[in-house]
Amino acid sequence: CIRVVAPDVGGAFGMKASLYPEEVFTVWAALKMKRSMKWTASRNEDFLSATHGRGAISRGELALTTDGDFLALRADFKFPLGQWLPYSGLIPTLNAGRILPTGYNIEAVDIRSTGILSNTAPVGIYRGAGRPEANGLMERLVDEAAHVTGIDPITLRQKNLIKSENLPHKTPTGSMLDSGYYSEALELLKEQSLYEHMLTERGRRRELGEFVGIGISFYVEPCGKGWESACIDLNPDNRVVVKIGGSSQGHGRETAFAQIVADHLGIAMDRINVFHGDTKICPEGIGAFASRSTAIGGSALVQACEEILQKGKKQPDGTTLSSKVIYETKGEAWGYGCVAVFLSIDIQTGVPTIESVTCIDDVGKIINPMMVEGQIMGGLAQGIGEALMEHLIYDNNDQLLIGSFMDYAIPRASDIPPLIIATMSDPTPYNTLGARGVGESGAIGIPVAIMNAAVDAFCSLGKKELQMPITSQTFWKLL
Repeated sequence: CIRVVAPDVGGAFGMKASLYPEEVFTVWAALKMKRSMKWTASRNEDFLSATHGRGAISRGELALTTDGDFLALRADFKFPLGQWLPYSGLIPTLNAGRILPTGYNIEAVDIRSTGILSNTAPVGIYRGAGRPEANGLMERLVDEAAHVTGIDPITLRQKNLIKSENLPHKTPTGSMLDSGYYSEALELLKEQSLYEHMLTERGRRRELGEFVGIGISFYVEPCGKGWESACIDLNPDNRVVVKIGGSSQGHGRETAFAQIVADHLGIAMDRINVFHGDTKICPEGIGAFASRSTAIGGSALVQACEEILQKGKKQPDGTTLSSKVIYETKGEAWGYGCVAVFLSIDIQTGVPTIESVTCIDDVGKIINPMMVEGQIMGGLAQGIGEALMEHLIYDNNDQLLIGSFMDYAIPRASDIPPLIIATMSDPTPYNTLGARGVGESGAIGIPVAIMNAAVDAFCSLGKKELQMPITSQTFWKLL
């Protein structure tokens, strides 16, 4: 019997979700040589051969009435897959197609999502995995529709989003949106971002010759289905041992799980020990991905706690109470939210400055507000990198020209703008805990909000065709 211990593997936002050949050979070598083996990839090797994300080419058309009622959507995604197919390589292709038409009430759709082999490194899941692509295309179309009709971008979205009383709602692509207050989230965005003031400020600064723009986006994200397992032992001294089938990658999962157990059993958190990532002592589980760990693993813990409390009523004091639960969700939880960005462009250099970002997220039941805010903030940073900086470049012979972070720009602390983060808390009916995922939400809404703000900033020039990343060189050329 082989024991696998991997308690703190660290995060990678999807890059570690697939199995790499080197991992197989490392395990084989350990068994063959009967000794510990270690494989460490260099940064340069990861740029060359680890999985990368995004890169899809998306085209779409949105039909609507002159009054702004959405009628039909046509979308076509082409996803590069790289030169070999990892386990999770097709997930972004699948997700992008099934997520449309996001939260909008559109009955007629023609959606195609295609994976294409390419002479590049393999493409896999990356924070969002098809969600930013689907929402990005939809929100660009909605902003173009607002420009064509002259209807305010927020008003047009509110007019066409599915109403809370009509949820759950089965979309034309077969997805079941669970619950939510989509239009109300945009109303909160207007309030928190001081939207009317932003409109006034945009007009004032444009009269001074500045290039400034406002970008709005709305998004939905599937974030929690399937099963997870949990074990709880409540000892006579009121110490609790929690063993979870999922895993933690540095995102505070141990704290969240301890909080859930503490709340349900009425025991202080410092008397709760949480274990994960050890095949000898922990139950079987699925792992940490797709913003599912707290929603599903936490629901398993809730049921295990309920079993402990029931057993406590029947068994005498001084005995250890134990419970093991395999929990499966009733359906798929969907998070949602919206973003507002105010962007300015330096006329001389083309350097963009995000002057403010406001985001609203409904994550269902909130276990730890600080961790929720941290996840959103981190996702926003990654989304800013995608929109304005990050780009893998291959030459005409498919030779990678990016070998280190000297060549590849990622956001630094100085690139992060002032953030206003507000949350809503509508518990999903599709899991016991009522939680929606939050791990990917920040990275989904911000890239297209920045894109919409950039297009808006250049509306006087009639420049509409922008491609991410929209770097300072891109803006400088337009100017």
